[in-house]
Amino acid sequence: HIVDEELQSGDTVRISGGAFHNLCAVVTRVMPARQRVAVLLDFLGRQTAVELAADSVIPEVEGRARMGRR
Repeated sequence: HIVDEELQSGDTVRISGGAFHNLCAVVTRVMPARQRVAVLLDFLGRQTAVELAADSVIPEVEGRARMGRR
């Protein structure tokens, strides 16, 4: 799972597993050396910043990296 190639700030992801399972979030920072991502999610009516393991988020638009980002 190569984080820095798959995700970028601003990408929408779905959280897989844990307390936030199946919630959508927006990536705010990618930390490939630590295999972590920081995301912003709407939780209980407010925006919350959370740091998660990179393998616990799934990009919302599959194949986006292959299509290019310009």
